[in-house]
Amino acid sequence: MKKMKMLLSALVAAVSLGLVAGTPTGLYVNYQSVQEGAGDNINWTFEDNWITLKKPNSDYVISGVDKTHKVGIRLEEGGSGEYNVLIKDFTLTVDASVERGAFVLREGVSCTLRFRGTCTLRSGRYYAGIEVPSSSQITIKDDDLDVASLYVTGGKYGAGIGGAHNTRHPGAITIDCDDLGFISATGNYGAGIGG
Repeated sequence: MKKMKMLLSALVAAVSLGLVAGTPTGLYVNYQSVQEGAGDNINWTFEDNWITLKKPNSDYVISGVDKTHKVGIRLEEGGSGEYNVLIKDFTLTVDASVERGAFVLREGVSCTLRFRGTCTLRSGRYYAGIEVPSSSQITIKDDDLDVASLYVTGGKYGAGIGGAHNTRHPGAITIDCDDLGFISATGNYGAGIGG
């Protein structure tokens, strides 16, 4: 009986920390719950706490609140075309001690990132909040439907939006907000926007 209680306690702890395969993170990609093994392997996957968007010229909707503080999003390099990503009422805050970025473009990636509602992105150490390497480009805009705000914070040695520890020279960054859109970008030993 004592061993059974110990096993049950260990299982409950593992589930609460998000260590058991299939445990939901609190996030959604294209309205599908993000958990280990999720994704369609064509447009996106989730492995090792990375949501990997894989297909340019596709539309992605990402929402929810990350309960694990370990999840990051990265956009795969390669191919022509542009990623179209909408984040809505979205919070992804990576723990400061974790080496993972909240939103990371790989080399050669082009992305339009729209935000709706209140959205927060905070990276772990050595990553920018939204990381844009020198050969990549991003346009960030509000969704034009209502008041929207985006709060972006870099991890240690990272810009809010742009370069980080390993990507000091950022790519092209365009901010395109109307009167209803608000962006706050804060670096951590890095620029708010830039290198």
